[in-house]
Amino acid sequence: MEQKTKNIIHAVVWSCLAIILIVGGIIYAKFGTPTNHNESLHGVYKIRLDGWDGSSNEQYRRWANETLPELNRLGPTFQIVSGDANVAVTRAEVVERYTECATAPAIIYIPRTRSGQNRILIDPVCTNGELEFKTAFMHEIGHSLGMGHICRISDNRNDCSPIGRGQAVMNPSLLYEQQVNMDQDSELERTIGPQPTWQLQSLDLKEFCRVRSCRR
Repeated sequence: MEQKTKNIIHAVVWSCLAIILIVGGIIYAKFGTPTNHNESLHGVYKIRLDGWDGSSNEQYRRWANETLPELNRLGPTFQIVSGDANVAVTRAEVVERYTECATAPAIIYIPRTRSGQNRILIDPVCTNGELEFKTAFMHEIGHSLGMGHICRISDNRNDCSPIGRGQAVMNPSLLYEQQVNMDQDSELERTIGPQPTWQLQSLDLKEFCRVRSCRR
């Protein structure tokens, strides 16, 4: 009798777990990570990496490729190619020290030149590691798509998107609202400020749809 009771309990538990997994899957499918991705509507967006050859730039090439699944959530399918591209991301040498980055055009989107090529310049000196490189890379790709700045709540700028304010990859700097997990008196915290994110936020998706309609 006791074994039969245990079997019933086990059956009930496994049935409940199965129901939870099924319901969870349905909820995630409907309310999971939001995306605008629709290649038939937005096409393929090609990115060429210029000047990032060689073993010393291997990590930057890897980081750039790792952003593609996240970029896809904007709408187009993003590809890194070696030939003709919608935009060329060029390795630049603009500054010598990280402290110069705030005032130098070391990370910038340059609209079509006479050759008809959109260009992005990134000086790796100004991207302090993986997080900042991916954020800067995706931010400038956003500009090449026509996306504007999504400002922080405290920003006083004249180029803020009308879709709202808050955390976003399209923030006009690598500084964000959430604070570094350090003491308030930390010299490092005062130097680098709040940290960036390279995960697209709902405001990024809304900004893409503002400048490139997500409806047929």
